[in-house]
Amino acid sequence: MANRPDDALDVESLVRRQVEQALLWKQQNVEPGQTKATKYYKGEPFGDEQEGRSQVVLQDLREAVNSVMPALMRVFFGSERSVAFKPRHPEDVALSNQQTEYINYIFTEDNPGFLETFSAFKDALIRKMGVLKWWVDEEERVEAERHEALTQQDLAVLSGTEGVEVRDLQQVGEGIFSGLVEHRSRDPKIRVMAVPPEEFVWSPSARSLDDARMVAHIRDLPGDELVAMGVDEEIVRAHQGGEDGTLGLSQLDQERRADALNRFQDEDEQPQETRPVRFAEVYTRIDEDDDGVAELRHIWLVGDPGEIVLDEPADHPPFALFGPDPEPHSLVGDSVADAVMQLQRIRSAITRGMLDSLAAHINPAQEVVDTEVNMADVLNKEVGRIIRAKRPGMIREIPTDFVGAAALPVLQYLDEEKDRASGIVRAGAGLDADALQSSTRMAVEAAIKASQAKVELIARIFAETGMKQLFRGLLRTAVDVADKPRIVRLRNQFVEVDPRSWDADKDLIVNVALGTGLVEEKMNILAQVLQKQEAMLQAGAPLVGLADYRKTLGRYLELAGFRNPDEFFKPFGPQDEAKLAQMKAQQPQPPSDNEVLLQVEKERLAERRFEKIADVLVKLAKLELDRAEVAGDQLVAETKVGLDAQSRAVELALERARHLLEQDTSLIDSLHRLSQTQFTPPPTEDAGEAVPGGGGAAAARLRSLAGGMTAQ
Repeated sequence: MANRPDDALDVESLVRRQVEQALLWKQQNVEPGQTKATKYYKGEPFGDEQEGRSQVVLQDLREAVNSVMPALMRVFFGSERSVAFKPRHPEDVALSNQQTEYINYIFTEDNPGFLETFSAFKDALIRKMGVLKWWVDEEERVEAERHEALTQQDLAVLSGTEGVEVRDLQQVGEGIFSGLVEHRSRDPKIRVMAVPPEEFVWSPSARSLDDARMVAHIRDLPGDELVAMGVDEEIVRAHQGGEDGTLGLSQLDQERRADALNRFQDEDEQPQETRPVRFAEVYTRIDEDDDGVAELRHIWLVGDPGEIVLDEPADHPPFALFGPDPEPHSLVGDSVADAVMQLQRIRSAITRGMLDSLAAHINPAQEVVDTEVNMADVLNKEVGRIIRAKRPGMIREIPTDFVGAAALPVLQYLDEEKDRASGIVRAGAGLDADALQSSTRMAVEAAIKASQAKVELIARIFAETGMKQLFRGLLRTAVDVADKPRIVRLRNQFVEVDPRSWDADKDLIVNVALGTGLVEEKMNILAQVLQKQEAMLQAGAPLVGLADYRKTLGRYLELAGFRNPDEFFKPFGPQDEAKLAQMKAQQPQPPSDNEVLLQVEKERLAERRFEKIADVLVKLAKLELDRAEVAGDQLVAETKVGLDAQSRAVELALERARHLLEQDTSLIDSLHRLSQTQFTPPPTEDAGEAVPGGGGAAAARLRSLAGGMTAQ
């Protein structure tokens, strides 16, 4: 905690006085109306009821508020982005989208954002003001693990590590220990809660939350919870159960919570550490450093009267305020209750009269002669009762006409006034079948649009005031407390988010699905827009791109009730469209119309040239075929002549061979006859020459014949 300044007592008295004055002013000027509205919403008696008469209380305020709430919640939670952070430069688009998604994640996933917003909106519609508060809650995580072989060096390292504690240490050997190692760490979480209106106070001169000199959240907390927050236990014990100051139980607190009166009555039965202590968390502008400029300080006051236990500088008060009907130049405006309560009172009175008249008509008053009838029988109201009388005619009924029919037009008129005052038309809410059946379509649509216009105005005011304050504060807090990146699931993808480098002063734009017309009408219009965009995309018109088309598709699905269009279509933004255009630019460009016509003409000329060449080739092939036929005829003729010549040559050779064979046969016969002839050769000196001399011519003839045949 921050150290208290030297003049702590002066600061303490100053802050205490600011809180007391704000409380007194609020109790006198604001809380009576809030308390009255709470009673009307709960349908409590007005206080003028009479015994024996109708005491019915209509709940017009509850009906009006419960009719507005569904439309408001649908406006803010129909899509995932209630508000969006606006980029300051083109390169910040992706980062701004991530910031918007992450802050919505903190609000709806880390916190029960829907329920807390529901409470704040309901407080605003009934009690003029709804308040949301955010703060950082550092949750302590404890991870324990048992080790069986720790050395002295391990113990030294563990003892020097922040957040680590060794418990149940036991020695299991020489220099070896076993023990339970606990690691404690704090994980800061941003929390959001709805503050009850009776617990929120502000300086009476405040015109808005930004220029308020002081705002505070005052409530009762158990003593042990304050000790866990870091408040000294002795201070907590000293202030438990104190009721001497002005911070006591408020009238609105008593009205809102039925057990409020019993909280202090049962203190003696509670343990000492859980007894409640009045705690005030104050954000005030005071000059503690004497520089002439008042700085915003965050101060804790404990007890009643309060004692300062924390005093530190602050950037902004962590509150978001919602009011359905702001009053210019004032922090608090009017509510739906202010417009409906009077009509609820009148309608209840008329309804009571109608019921009393009906009761008198059904059970009329009786006139009796008390000495002639048994009064016990007369006072008996059972059906079919017996009344004992001494003489006939001693009792008669005084007829009473039912006058409720005359009051019905008045009630109908008051119904219309209530609708105009609250802005909720039963036809627009789909509750009055008669109103729908007896009116034309245009009249019904006009009534519905008028009702929606009132709801949309309230939603717009909520968005421009409380929602902007809430999301801007959540962004600043997320940037301030982030000490490491965080992995979260955004749009069904796990991404790493590091708020440490973010700009905490981002601009905000409202995205609460506002506009005139029914949801069906909006969807029909978007369907027509999609058709136009498709036609322009096909024609290549520069008025629309794929990113615009994807955005329209996503908006159409959101109106249809699908919270995440990415489940149906991939995200596609201007950067993706630029990348796609760059890729297309790198690809070959398609030919123009003139180029296409020129190419067609070239292909036609080529086809004609090919046809001419084919015709020439056919003619050449035919000519070659004719030439081949002529050459074939000549070759056949030449071949025939050659064959004839060869045949003649063969015949001649055969004839010659036959002739030679005949000669040889004759020669052989001659030789055979010669060999059979005996003669004596004349003696000579050389006998060897004599024999051959006689047959040498025949031998030579045989050799010549053999050589000729061989040659043949």
